[in-house]
Amino acid sequence: MGFRERPEYVAWRDAVAALFGEKCMLCGHEGNIHMHHIRPVEDYPELAFDPKNGVPLCGNCHTKVKGRELEFADEFQRLQDEYSGTPRNPAPTIEELRQAAVADPSNEAAVFAFLAKATDPKQAVEFYVENQASIKMTSRIAGEMSFRLNQLGKHIEAIRFAEMALELARTEGNAAQTVDHLIFWKLVSLEVLGRGSEVRPYLENLAREFPDNADLHYRLTQGTDPTDCLTHALRAAQLCPEKSLFLAMASFHCAINDRQKDAMDFAKRAFACARDDKDRIRAIAAEARVFQTAKLYDDALTTYRKALEINPQDAGTLAGMAHCLYMSKRINAAADMARRCLLYDPTNSSAKSTLSYCAQRN
Repeated sequence: MGFRERPEYVAWRDAVAALFGEKCMLCGHEGNIHMHHIRPVEDYPELAFDPKNGVPLCGNCHTKVKGRELEFADEFQRLQDEYSGTPRNPAPTIEELRQAAVADPSNEAAVFAFLAKATDPKQAVEFYVENQASIKMTSRIAGEMSFRLNQLGKHIEAIRFAEMALELARTEGNAAQTVDHLIFWKLVSLEVLGRGSEVRPYLENLAREFPDNADLHYRLTQGTDPTDCLTHALRAAQLCPEKSLFLAMASFHCAINDRQKDAMDFAKRAFACARDDKDRIRAIAAEARVFQTAKLYDDALTTYRKALEINPQDAGTLAGMAHCLYMSKRINAAADMARRCLLYDPTNSSAKSTLSYCAQRN
């Protein structure tokens, strides 16, 4: 039984909703709400089912917080108190955080709090430059500096700090848990600098060093060798058998490697583990691709329509349907579907290609 299928988890989720509502605690959005653990279960298993260790977040805010949970912990606790009407000291202002960091640059917690919450990345970087001789460097501070330098377009420096963050994490003994988060801004910078060819070899070396990091294996599913990508997709799914995203990717790579039965099984599992509409649509698309690979285009169209019932404006679904219609020689319908897709996503390359093919056939 998966963690989110356990009765204790279901009871925890319902208790969080009862305590703090079903509106995003950060932005106020009312749709696509997740119940988020303030302190991660893997680090605080004793708080896994404590309702006060949860807040409702929309999908976008949940993505924003992922990998940076502890940075937001104080803010979430303040918002919880505000929601329940419990008096609490107001959160410190950016200027108060800056003053605390300036007063004691050797205080890692104070420095990190300011770097992480400064609204202006230039202010954060300037503070570091002025006080670097006194700052006790840690993986968290180095990682935050990589993020801030990336924001400023200083990609060479961002890469250097990302590498420093990982090396410090190795020394601190937490690299295995944080490697994906720490290297993210290096990967972004390499792409921006036109050094994308360095990304895969770098990730492959890290995956050998940290073979149990599912996120590294997931990143390696983006490549040109279908067999190699399948190996990494299966490993990611094995390490996180309840993560819908990884299961859907395993389904995709099984399909293109002619393992249709396995592909369908992963697609079904991905749907069963889906936490929100985005996950459900992705799982349905994985199932539809199994039919597409087998050239069963009518079955694929029937499957895609299930996704349209969830979101009639989902561009990926519309592009997939346009392709199936074209392959089944329904040219006018394919062109109409491709145009519909481009209304919602003008840059969708699949829909553009289908529309171009349709124009050549007419």
